[in-house]
Amino acid sequence: MSSKGSRKRAPDRGIWDISHRWIYYQGFYFERLSRGDVYDKSLVDSDRCSYEMESVPAGYSKLSIDCIQKCTNRYKQEYGGYSLLRNNCHKFANRLSAILCNSVTCPSWCRRDGYPYYFGTTNLICMSSKGKRAPDRGLWDISHRWIYYQGFYFERLSDRDVYGTSLTDSDKCSHQMESVPAGYSKLSVDCIQKCTNRYRQKYGGYSLLSNNCHKFANRLSAILCDSVTCPSWCY
Repeated sequence: MSSKGSRKRAPDRGIWDISHRWIYYQGFYFERLSRGDVYDKSLVDSDRCSYEMESVPAGYSKLSIDCIQKCTNRYKQEYGGYSLLRNNCHKFANRLSAILCNSVTCPSWCRRDGYPYYFGTTNLICMSSKGKRAPDRGLWDISHRWIYYQGFYFERLSDRDVYGTSLTDSDKCSHQMESVPAGYSKLSVDCIQKCTNRYRQKYGGYSLLSNNCHKFANRLSAILCDSVTCPSWCY
């Protein structure tokens, strides 16, 4: 059957199949797992699980292997987390097939400049407690907001502004990072660390209503989103 229009229909496979589907391209296997999207020169669990590659190519592509690797790295940010029924390995393979079949250049979402940064929240009631009672869930979203960037968490606490590779009270309080990046930045992590160190000098001490963790996170977001160079007040 002939395809409709000038854009050819990319080869795809059914999304209902009791198997784990992947794409093989230029010596690499591209897979969507429940724990993440990966690529490598060998399949996950290939040492203990049988697998089979179709004998006839699904298609041909001129895209670089670097492009497909970048698409895999940013797939979750573009399409969301794993879902057994709606966003599984079959859907992943079909979307990569569409890119390989139809794209002349690497899709823009695969090659966004800069590093992603995320908003996140920690249970504030838990952080305020001294461990006397278990955290519960209220009707109001009372939370402690922070920024995650290049492996570091940036937080405003009532007595200080801090950053580290782990969150304050992460060993006893539940916390959640948004699944989709708030934006991307080319600023160095050293810059954001310096801004955190000098934040109190620039904007004043902590205030529960007017100068809290949410205000801190929004101001860091503005720096990460809008600044090409590190703001002068951070140095």
